[in-house]
Amino acid sequence: MTLINLFPQALGIATATSQLVVVGAVIAGAAGLAALSKRGRSRHLVRAVGAAHGLSVPSAQFAAQVLCGEGVETARALLDAPDLMRQRLAAELGSCRKREQAERFALRAALLCEELGLRPTAVPGAPVLFEPLLLRASDSVGAERVRAWVVQVDESNLALVAPRDCPWSIRTELLAQREGSGGDEFEVTLLLSPMPGCREWVVSHELVGAPHNRRKARRVACRIAAWLLPCTAGTYSLRGRLQAGERLDPEALRVLPAWERRRAATIEDISPDGARLIVEHDVDSGERFYVVLSDTDGAVQGLPLAEVVSVRDGNGTRRVLGTRFCAVRLKERRALADFAHEAAFAASVGED
Repeated sequence: MTLINLFPQALGIATATSQLVVVGAVIAGAAGLAALSKRGRSRHLVRAVGAAHGLSVPSAQFAAQVLCGEGVETARALLDAPDLMRQRLAAELGSCRKREQAERFALRAALLCEELGLRPTAVPGAPVLFEPLLLRASDSVGAERVRAWVVQVDESNLALVAPRDCPWSIRTELLAQREGSGGDEFEVTLLLSPMPGCREWVVSHELVGAPHNRRKARRVACRIAAWLLPCTAGTYSLRGRLQAGERLDPEALRVLPAWERRRAATIEDISPDGARLIVEHDVDSGERFYVVLSDTDGAVQGLPLAEVVSVRDGNGTRRVLGTRFCAVRLKERRALADFAHEAAFAASVGED
């Protein structure tokens, strides 16, 4: 019987395999170096964009660190729209899992927002963006405080981001303290706890003077036809143009892709805080949409973002929705108050 020597073939296979491993390692190393080189070029270009926007060297470097993976055009667009940049910074802060990491990020984000003109806020007496607050339950004395950073401010609400989970349930009365304030505390109420995978809380406050609060709380009965638009980037941009003072005609709505998915609604009452709507389609609690508020000429007067907080059955197929307006700026809230005042006047004239 003849024996076949397989050792040469095995040696050849082992040699070929080792060569393939070496080649693969070289290719992976080259790809890694190319990726690092590309990231370095992107960071350099974004830093140049930040410098062109008048940012200081530390802020330009920080912006490059946050936006280097987005590309130069995206970075330029975010720096041209400071509120979008604020949202991006809030999301990045929410991804920080350690307190020390969050503190360092918030300090640099605060400086960047100040240079972009986002600090101080338009609400007198309220905390500024990326300022830390210490929170505790109002009925607990000596309990551990939770540190959270302010990422959005309006006339009645604060949006906060914290690296740890929210330990309280909705509607809990809390006491907030600004770091370095010497012990002064103010009352807030937890309105929204973070959704899974999110670190953003929403609390209500009463830091604005009584005249604003009285105007804010006024709720007027009316009967106004309105459209509801889904939450899309186009609708968000249109709302930004409206907040910037631009007058929008009905054609600005019709060119939106979201216009094809509009829903009809009737506003039964409205205030700068929210509205009661009647619809004839199924809606879930927590659903969000934009409410188109138009004048008699069809020009858009308001485009608030509404969240459904209650749903009940009406007559037949009708649904009665209780909604609250989200992320409303002070200027927009005043416009909503004016719209409510005009609606009340029109209703009184109709009754006469």
